[in-house]
Amino acid sequence: MVRFKRGMCGSGTRRDAGYTLMEVIVALAVLSAATYLIVGAFTGSVQLGERSITSTVAAEFAEEQLAELQRNPGAFNWPDETAIAGGTFGKITPKNADAAATVNTATPPETLPSVERLKKREQNVYERLSWEAYARLPKPDSLVYEVSVKVKWTLGGREQLVVLTTAMPKHPAGSGA
Repeated sequence: MVRFKRGMCGSGTRRDAGYTLMEVIVALAVLSAATYLIVGAFTGSVQLGERSITSTVAAEFAEEQLAELQRNPGAFNWPDETAIAGGTFGKITPKNADAAATVNTATPPETLPSVERLKKREQNVYERLSWEAYARLPKPDSLVYEVSVKVKWTLGGREQLVVLTTAMPKHPAGSGA
């Protein structure tokens, strides 16, 4: 019986050392799969970071809008109390807003980073945001409004949403309510 050693041909001569074509193909397939997984993980983490930043900015912006509604209710057109007394939400619009506009766009804060690249990134986040505010009276004789601010944006082709709700006292006569 003839025994063969690895690297020896049937005649007993040593063949050239190296890898077979099959070994090279398998190695490239493993390398390709690993590269795909690493790039996918990196891309996913970048998208999660972007979503996190935008969600944080949207929540802060919604808080600012609620604070502005409480601080300066006369700057907004409030829905008629009879229309919202049954628990139905009515839209609140800024008095200086374009009457044809259905949503309000977010404006960046006056203080932005001084580094141009960071400033532009911050502006881009705010440009994607739009907001709407709604009010209702939980009960017809209620002394407070239930006010909700909804901030929307699109990320990855899907609409994202942050809604903050608070209770606000009814406005004194002549303050815009």
